[in-house]
Amino acid sequence: MRALGIDYGDARVGIAITDPLGYTAQGLETIHHQGNDKIVLKRLEEILAEYNNEIDTFAIAFKGQKKRHCHQYRPILKQKTISIFL
Repeated sequence: MRALGIDYGDARVGIAITDPLGYTAQGLETIHHQGNDKIVLKRLEEILAEYNNEIDTFAIAFKGQKKRHCHQYRPILKQKTISIFL
């Protein structure tokens, strides 16, 4: 199983994923959203569909006020995961 890492920023969100054994992580993509979280949510749904049932854990990095934004991702991620780290 894999873990997906989400590094939330004001203008961009970095996405990383582990190898199938969970030993190493590689950058998957950077989502440019300019404050529009709907863009991020849509792309996360696409990534989850692409990796289907391979992802079982999410790690979300944020600082300060960004925590408020990250909590809106939780319902989408909870549908697909076992563990979420905020």
